[in-house]
Amino acid sequence: MDFLPHTFAISTAGGLWRPLRWSSGLKKHVYDCYTFLILVIVYLFGLMEFVDAMCNFGNIEEMVSASFMLLTTGNAFCKALNMVNRRKDIINIFAILNDDVCRSKNQEEDEIQTKINIRIRNDATSYFCIVQCAVVMITISSVIQNVPDRTLPFKAWIPLNYSSDNVYWCFYYYQVIAHAEVAIISIAYDTMVHGIMLLTGAQLKIFKFRRENMPANLEEEQKKSNLSKVDLERKILKQSVWHHETILQFAMSSNEIFSTVIFIQYAVSSFVICISVYRLAGMALNNPELPFALIYLLCMVNQIFCFCWYGNEVILESLGIGEAIYKMDWPSLHLRTQKDLLMIFNCTIHPIVFTSGKILVLSLESFTAIMKLSYTAFNVLQQR
Repeated sequence: MDFLPHTFAISTAGGLWRPLRWSSGLKKHVYDCYTFLILVIVYLFGLMEFVDAMCNFGNIEEMVSASFMLLTTGNAFCKALNMVNRRKDIINIFAILNDDVCRSKNQEEDEIQTKINIRIRNDATSYFCIVQCAVVMITISSVIQNVPDRTLPFKAWIPLNYSSDNVYWCFYYYQVIAHAEVAIISIAYDTMVHGIMLLTGAQLKIFKFRRENMPANLEEEQKKSNLSKVDLERKILKQSVWHHETILQFAMSSNEIFSTVIFIQYAVSSFVICISVYRLAGMALNNPELPFALIYLLCMVNQIFCFCWYGNEVILESLGIGEAIYKMDWPSLHLRTQKDLLMIFNCTIHPIVFTSGKILVLSLESFTAIMKLSYTAFNVLQQR
């Protein structure tokens, strides 16, 4: 893919995205088997955690402890299914950005796109490092704490007696691998959504740049064309309308693909953040599980914060379209063109938003709301 190369590289390594060039032949079948294996590993990991949670039903302490990783695993499995099943739709939304109207036309627009591409790369790299560092620290902590006692890293129902070394190490390595795969799925999915939001913001920046410089562009076009000034203005306005509709189509199609799973992420994050704080509140400073719980809490907060932050950026960029129209030298344009610009302005009053389940708008206000919800749930648990 021309877009989000780092994200697609992570997705390919994690078994979620077969390279486009592997559309047939042995490589396609081998990779499809690899994808199926990954899904089975994550599914069974979540199933064993679920059975363990049901076995402890009624004991709130045990339920909280068992649900800690279960919800994250379930969410990761939903992300993996969404990415695999909506592969064609994902390819189609990126094809929208290959439309000529979305391509950079000059050096200034190239710079806008380059800056966003650097941000996308840095986001993918930093997000990968943060999550994988957490996975490594949790694994090292498990080696120190669990291996000597012959216990497993995560609470789960095990169908066999793992008192023997061979069985124990099989299940131990299985949980470590499954946990690492859950992390890779989350990294791949989350950075793809972040990247799509940033690409939407880049197109909005380019759209605003073109509107602000419309009179100057008209002068350049007049030197190359035999059309009258009014006809040129109408031609450029038609391109503007098409560009804005293309951006809307890209954002709406992306919303349709990812919105439901983001809603699941919201629900899971609210509960897991609450559980994490609840566990931390009851832990002594010398508790060996303290670093694990703290790292996990920070990762979950960072996960939902990034969605809200980038969603908020799209809102702010789209709200700035009206300001860009006012900044341009619109009095120099024909009266009819000014009226058309006013219509475009009216169409852009409502910002482009990314939503969670078509219910909650991804914004900083939503992040504040989820923190309040988690705090409320924490208070309820404390009173029990």
